[in-house]
Amino acid sequence: INLNGEIIYSVFKEVDFATSLKDGAFSSSGLAEAYKRAIVRGASQLPVIVDLQQYLPSYNAPAGFMSAPVLTGNQLVGVIAFQFPIDRLNEIMSERDGLGESGETYLVGADSLMRSDSYLDPANYSAEASFRNPEKGSVETEATIEALAGQNGTRVIMDYNGNPVLSAFGPLGFKGLDWAILAEIDESEVMADVISLKWVMITIMLIAIITALFVAVLVARSIIRPLGGEPEDM
Repeated sequence: INLNGEIIYSVFKEVDFATSLKDGAFSSSGLAEAYKRAIVRGASQLPVIVDLQQYLPSYNAPAGFMSAPVLTGNQLVGVIAFQFPIDRLNEIMSERDGLGESGETYLVGADSLMRSDSYLDPANYSAEASFRNPEKGSVETEATIEALAGQNGTRVIMDYNGNPVLSAFGPLGFKGLDWAILAEIDESEVMADVISLKWVMITIMLIAIITALFVAVLVARSIIRPLGGEPEDM
């Protein structure tokens, strides 16, 4: 993007190519914000990250941008911008090791909309679905409210589908992004593991008691038989 805000090169040549980010059709877009903030950074060359918002050239899908000023020597000559991939973000967030059948991790933005796709309900709570239908796809649970307020916690709450879950949550702030990160699993699944462990312990105790009684009987007989007797009821 040159100093006049014109997109002079684009890899995918979407409809924003060769338009002006100062006064063109996309001058209020996330890409335009990334350009303007990079220009302000100037010689510092510090990168800029702009949070997800719907971007018309990408079929109105949510898009976030990273940008940085481009210098020749000490002279600012333009801005380079990169649309960061939601797919890669989802790849990271969809890792399911240790999450059982109902567990998931996801990201929520300051606007209470998804920044990654839900594992349990992607139809309504993917990043794209959330932005297209904020009324249905926003996540305003006890956990997200506290996490976005900068608090960490772990406790049972009602999730976005109205189900009781064990939720571990906290803020995820990075380069101006104000997100919350959550890891949740159904309370019933957690309790099932606890109940299962309880029954395993009870079974082990019963086996230990029966084994101890059996050994006690054998020992009693081994002591009494040489004396010419036999223990009663054994």
